[in-house]
Amino acid sequence: MTTQAHGLCPVLSGIHREIRHCRRFLKQTGVVVSQSGGFEVPQGWLSGHSALGPASQDKVVNQDRLILWKPRKHPASGLDWAIAMADGVTSSWHSEFAAGLACWSALKALAESDNARCGHIALTTAVESINTAGAAYRRCGSGWCPDGEYAATWKHRLDCGAFLQTTLTLVWCASGRCQLMRIGDGGATVHRTGESRVLLAVDPVCHRVHALGPDSSGVKPDGELDLTLPAGAVLTVYTDGLAGSLESNPDALFQWMNRKVAGEATGKRARSIVRQLEQEHHALLDDNLTLAMVAVER
Repeated sequence: MTTQAHGLCPVLSGIHREIRHCRRFLKQTGVVVSQSGGFEVPQGWLSGHSALGPASQDKVVNQDRLILWKPRKHPASGLDWAIAMADGVTSSWHSEFAAGLACWSALKALAESDNARCGHIALTTAVESINTAGAAYRRCGSGWCPDGEYAATWKHRLDCGAFLQTTLTLVWCASGRCQLMRIGDGGATVHRTGESRVLLAVDPVCHRVHALGPDSSGVKPDGELDLTLPAGAVLTVYTDGLAGSLESNPDALFQWMNRKVAGEATGKRARSIVRQLEQEHHALLDDNLTLAMVAVER
């Protein structure tokens, strides 16, 4: 077994460099929130939070990634704001880095695009970024192995592509119209007073999650939506760890959420809800926990 640490792999340096490049562009062109926080948008507000999750899940790291972005100046594409969310596949080595790479590269592509099919452009960009990283891992192959992994097992993972795997959920608003696209098991629910509707449900018994990976090609979304959010609506987007809680009784949850965020600063609203769910709904929580909320107030 190798004793080399994860950080010694030159491929990880390349992934971090690409993420820094995307982050730099997004910070130069807009306001960025990574993992936790929020901001006001033209129609209302965005708030998001990502957490390790219940101790009972024995998660060593948070493999979820979350980024919120809005432009400083209204671009030609009409993009008002965007969300990228990903859940690294647990059986995949370094999947948390794949989740980050997918989110940052896809969001940069969304921010740059003036094309009506910008979601598919963003997805293609994420696929290309992960494929490039996967090819670099394989070139590194025999000369490096993750800490705690047997060389023979790692070789098998490289050969079959069982590494750098992640889901990806994108949500963006252009000229007041909201669009969603997901690969894997991200969920989405829209709430209004007297009505809540699960738009993209998470399959609670699915053991084979569709994911982006180092051999991805011709990837098609598992779900696409195009909708207008009316005044008073709240859109929640989440990874599978929160699905059991958020989809079990969305009407009751909406009333509870409204009470919980009353008086809270925008950047703390999603965090407040996730923390309260951890305390009161822990039996329904599974895996890492990531939530993003979009509220339309006008």
